[in-house]
Amino acid sequence: AAGRPGADRFELAITRVEGGAGSAALFSLAPGARLECLGPNGLFVREDRHRDVPAVYVATGTGIAPLRAMIQEELLRAESSPQVLVFGCRTEADLLYRDELEALARTQPRFRYVPTLSRADERWQGRTGYVQSHLTALHAELGPAHHYVCGLTKMIDDVRRTLKESIGLDRRFVHTERYD
Repeated sequence: AAGRPGADRFELAITRVEGGAGSAALFSLAPGARLECLGPNGLFVREDRHRDVPAVYVATGTGIAPLRAMIQEELLRAESSPQVLVFGCRTEADLLYRDELEALARTQPRFRYVPTLSRADERWQGRTGYVQSHLTALHAELGPAHHYVCGLTKMIDDVRRTLKESIGLDRRFVHTERYD
């Protein structure tokens, strides 16, 4: 759907999990179905007190969903701190919201979109490898940044290890949300 979700609508990015009660129920809904929901809830948010330094958003797969909302909200603000999204997928076809994110990168000077593919084919001209392999160079460029990381546990653990051991980033700068 185009545009920014509001009070009466929201968007979901869902991976169908065989035998998964939640994804099976959601995939069975017709487009435009009405749902009763509670929320938003949780602690995985961008706090005002963190806006004085750059933000690096790190996602794989459908982990992009909450980060996309954070980025949309952030880019409405007048602040000037850099915002960088490192989005890892297996193949180019897996890059959710690609057109939207590329357009934001073209039109928002403080936003950069960094897709990286772990199973890129020979036509791919962008970055390759896992998301954590690109964080050291970003840190050298941006300095200390708050990192918002969403995805599977293994990726989050690898990113945390990279930020701590290779970069020496204080854990107060790392905010995570796991979905497995």
